[in-house]
Amino acid sequence: MTKKYHDTEYLYLSACIHSWETRLLTPERREQLLSAPTDRDAARVLEEMGWPAFDPESEAALDQAVGRRREELFARLGKDMPDARILDVFRLPTDYHNLKVLVKSRGEDCRRLLMAGGRWDPEQLLSDYRQRELRDFLPAETAQAVQQARQALAETGNGQECDLVLDGTCFRELTRLADAVDCPALTDYLRTRIDGVNLCSTVRARRLRKGPDFLHKVLLEGGSVPPTALEEAAPADLRELYAATPLREAAGLAEGICAGGGSMTALPIVETQAGDVSAYIPTNIISITDGQIFLESSLFFSGQRPAVNVGLSVSRVGGDAQTKAMKKAAGALRLDLAQYREMEVFTQFSSDLDETTKRQLIYGQGLMRLLRQPQNHPYQQHQQVILLVAALDHVMQTVPLARMDDFRTGLLTYIETQDQALCRRIDESGQLSDEDREMILKLSREFLTRFQTEAAEKSGE
Repeated sequence: MTKKYHDTEYLYLSACIHSWETRLLTPERREQLLSAPTDRDAARVLEEMGWPAFDPESEAALDQAVGRRREELFARLGKDMPDARILDVFRLPTDYHNLKVLVKSRGEDCRRLLMAGGRWDPEQLLSDYRQRELRDFLPAETAQAVQQARQALAETGNGQECDLVLDGTCFRELTRLADAVDCPALTDYLRTRIDGVNLCSTVRARRLRKGPDFLHKVLLEGGSVPPTALEEAAPADLRELYAATPLREAAGLAEGICAGGGSMTALPIVETQAGDVSAYIPTNIISITDGQIFLESSLFFSGQRPAVNVGLSVSRVGGDAQTKAMKKAAGALRLDLAQYREMEVFTQFSSDLDETTKRQLIYGQGLMRLLRQPQNHPYQQHQQVILLVAALDHVMQTVPLARMDDFRTGLLTYIETQDQALCRRIDESGQLSDEDREMILKLSREFLTRFQTEAAEKSGE
């Protein structure tokens, strides 16, 4: 029979927690840490709270200090807590974070990402994962979830699929723990947490135009609002569904956010190792954001600025952010560039190329040169449209790379001078009619002829 605990049994522990509050990370202190200009300044914030000094010059020192403090706090709480299972509810998410790290990184170079404060020592988890993939280290259900997560990641390459497997197992275990303890406050806490996760998942799915099938996979059981109700709910229904929960105000904002009136998107910046986007942090970021812009150092040092790898860069909402003129002008630009990059790799060791391949390489080189942009010099919409239309119709095919910058500048000036009304229409309407496209091509070919004639005359001199 489950023992019922009374509030009076926690009086001593409550008094201890109050005495520790000055050394805990409050929201204000967290903001100070995040806004600290240097590691030394961050260390000073913690020292003012009574934390032991650590080496601010060490890259991992801050993470280690926070981990040690979390572990010390849990150890002190567990010593005087009538039922240690209550503490496990707060330790368990750390364990599953570590499991995600191990699965996504395949156990390689992930030590800094592991967090202390869970039920299982991070170093032991790492060691056992590398040796036996945690088959005998974990409880049966958790070990099975790890294997399912590994399989999902291997089959799809999508870190989100891995997260779905482990998050589902995590919250099922949390629910069992809360039920076993039979603590109403803990049950309410967990229910609210599940409600929050499900609300965020629902809003994000609506923003990404995902259907009920997607929601069926990501929504968690155990909240106040059944997943089946959220799967079919319209944004306007969320306020009513969450009316009896602490999240009623947040749900009231959902309609505007789903309609595009707000933002749930951050701008994370991730540095990859040797361009590896399959590592833990890149795949995690890719799984929760609306796309990624992949910048490549080799492109940068070759003079390509901005150094965007078109093949690895993805946008799931780009079509919603582009004007119709830009979408029509861009056409198969991404596909053309991806094909050029692939062909460039395969032909760099070959000197015997057929004429078709040579033309495709020249075309790709011209496209890449065209997309170079002077620093602090953004193009207007009509200028972008003109360049893309001309380039994708191979107008610049015969222009030498060394003269591409001059051709680009001259082309824009020529069309802006010859047909100001066309440029104004594109900027004001965001549309590109067939007639305007044909006019751009006509003027582009006229300028190409003049450009080549002037070049020939200069060379004759």
